[in-house]
Amino acid sequence: MPIKTLNGASASDPARPDSGGRGRGTAPRWAGAPVFAAVLLVAPVLLHLVSADLLTPLLLWAAAASLIRSRTSPLDRLFISAAVLVGWICVLGLIASFWPWGLNPLALAETTALTLIGVRVLRGAPDDSARRRTRRNLLPARDVPVLLTSAFGFAFFLRPLLHRDAVDRLALVITSEDLGRHFALYDSMIRFSGYLALRADDAARTIQEGVYTYPPGSHMTLAVLTSFVRGTDAPAAPLHALSLFILLSTAVAGALVAFTAWSVRWAAGPAVAARFLLPVCLAGGVWVAVVELPRLVLTGFLSEIFGLALFAVFLALAVRPLSRIGEQLVCMGAVFVAIACSYYLLLPATGLVALVWAWAHRRRWLRRIGRTLLAAAAAGVLALLPIAANWASAGSASVLTVPGAVYPVSRHLLYPVLAVAAVLLLGRGARRNPPARVAAGCLAATGLLAFGIREYQMAVAGQTSYFFEKMMHGLFLATVVTAGAAVGPVLLVASRRARPAGTGVLGRLAPVVTALVATACLLAALLMNSQPDLAKDSGWSSSAGRVYLRAQSAHPRIADQVTAIDRARPKDDGKVSMLLLGDRVPTDPARIEDNLWLGVLSRDQGLSWRAWTFALKGRTGQEIVDFADQSAVPLRIYLSDPELLAQVRQAARTGRHKALDVVMVTFEGHRAELAPQRLG
Repeated sequence: MPIKTLNGASASDPARPDSGGRGRGTAPRWAGAPVFAAVLLVAPVLLHLVSADLLTPLLLWAAAASLIRSRTSPLDRLFISAAVLVGWICVLGLIASFWPWGLNPLALAETTALTLIGVRVLRGAPDDSARRRTRRNLLPARDVPVLLTSAFGFAFFLRPLLHRDAVDRLALVITSEDLGRHFALYDSMIRFSGYLALRADDAARTIQEGVYTYPPGSHMTLAVLTSFVRGTDAPAAPLHALSLFILLSTAVAGALVAFTAWSVRWAAGPAVAARFLLPVCLAGGVWVAVVELPRLVLTGFLSEIFGLALFAVFLALAVRPLSRIGEQLVCMGAVFVAIACSYYLLLPATGLVALVWAWAHRRRWLRRIGRTLLAAAAAGVLALLPIAANWASAGSASVLTVPGAVYPVSRHLLYPVLAVAAVLLLGRGARRNPPARVAAGCLAATGLLAFGIREYQMAVAGQTSYFFEKMMHGLFLATVVTAGAAVGPVLLVASRRARPAGTGVLGRLAPVVTALVATACLLAALLMNSQPDLAKDSGWSSSAGRVYLRAQSAHPRIADQVTAIDRARPKDDGKVSMLLLGDRVPTDPARIEDNLWLGVLSRDQGLSWRAWTFALKGRTGQEIVDFADQSAVPLRIYLSDPELLAQVRQAARTGRHKALDVVMVTFEGHRAELAPQRLG
């Protein structure tokens, strides 16, 4: 078979370089620019006046997508521009931290509009032939598997939430300690209108010590979206803000499934028929959604999920770059900045992928060395900002062996797929396929990084820990995306050799039925092995996806108690609340995370986090009184056990303990009855 057939370097291939010049069918540079500018500048104002600000980011997203001139479908442009806009939001958040308008949606929209208009003027009018191709084929068949997988991902993760109120949503995440901190960061960015590293004095009350410099990309992106959803930058009531945050953070998981499916399809190439892409895209999306991602969602790893979605796009652009080198440099630079600002633990893998791309396509970027150096310098400086803010921890080698709670990737699925992808990428057809060669380099780089960290941890600490498992998450996603490039040459050959559809109804349905059967077989095999490695039973019944979908991790009673006390407690009296209700079992997160969530709802976690750590286990009355006497802030302690109250009274007889209030709590439905107690 001809090499060009194996490579799939057709005229529609985004990896096939073009000149980037202005051809004969190109309109004058200023053609359409006044209309483009008028729409982007006027529409946000009109939408704001009619309280329809939510439509503004959709308009800006479409405008950003229209600026991509490489050979791509409209859906490709939307996915790529979405990742690029996240990088822009990270920069916009820095600007908003200094100007007087904060996160006002109109100010954010107009600034973004001016930036897009500037790019449009510099780029000039699009090629007329490109616009005609887009109009003729708005939704190519190859994009349908991506849309189906994306719909599945969002439906899977949002289904348990949509019919629940704010308290029931809290019940679903009450054991997610990290998500509580993420909400505090997000809520504080809205309240203080910018990055908390620049608002240290304000953040001292609302954010736990040492957390306010956490990489802010995911929180700022959700904060900006919130300002458009609500049409204002004014903070909402804590419980309402939390309810929206839970919805948005869960949608991030759906976005990861969508970006994974798109990246797999993009890596496979545009010449592969849709019916051959359907099993691959859906299998990759279901693997992410059902097997691995629910555990990250239930643990509250928002920033990692956000970063992995961006990493998938970066991988896809490295494997099969855009046809215009300038656009490729801008897009990769923006996504690199977004990853650094959102989850810089992925930067080592991202940097290695960038090096693999740079070596494979060195002839292209060396011809544009000035643009390349400018893009690299800008991306490097911006990416260093979140690292510099956390240099005390990020700059130490000890971070490589720091312990932490993290779920391991399911090795019984990862290793076989990794082996198959490696074999295919080393095969003859893949070696003659440039994107497959880059994919092999990216997979090798991420694998060597992960297992290199493993060997380092074994040598230094004698066991693997947190950072290695995080690198394995990156290797997992790299395996899924590069598997698209691995099977691409095989699917391309199958597409070329496939018989044309018959003339009758059965003849036209035969290819579709074959694709559906292949998809069903792959999904069945995946679900039969969707359990964690150490699960007693195999299959769907033991999978994390089933636990998530059925809301088996929900704790409505704890959520009711936390929200009831938050409603009934005195407000703004300077006292920090601490709950010591029921049995405190350190091994049961549902029993001990009530203080964390009460602290973020009270917006005083910077003051209450020490009380949270103190209440992680059961305490005696003497311990409670001693802790209150040593506390830097006055406490109000809520008890439900009369015996413990008696112990506190006995221990408090030595003085009045002005810094300690004790309240007995009884619950009636969703209400808390509070009975203040006299001590001494």
